[in-house]
Amino acid sequence: MKRMLGFAILASVAAFIALGAQNTGASDPLKDPHFVWREGERLVALRLKDPDSARFTGWVSDTGESLVACGEVSAHNSFGGYAEPVRWRLNAKEGVAYLDTGAAGFASAWREECTAPPVLNKG
Repeated sequence: MKRMLGFAILASVAAFIALGAQNTGASDPLKDPHFVWREGERLVALRLKDPDSARFTGWVSDTGESLVACGEVSAHNSFGGYAEPVRWRLNAKEGVAYLDTGAAGFASAWREECTAPPVLNKG
């Protein structure tokens, strides 16, 4: 009987903790500049030849519609040296990281999104 009561109490506490975690009113991670920055770093690094060597600088801006991580990244190239920094951006709503490869839309998106006032600076 004691064992069943102990199990019931333990199950109730676990359920309360789980429900409480869901209903804490925790903010949307896409509105957290630190989360958006880390996601930008992660997604950009996936596109690099040597992701572990990546050096990121930049900021997170608030466009009013979404947070946008913007910056430059440099990483080891095929010769083992560091390549010239390349601009990158991540719009939190889109969830896609873009590197500046010279594509037509990057420069205009950079001007629109990355010139908004920064809410977080990262080097």
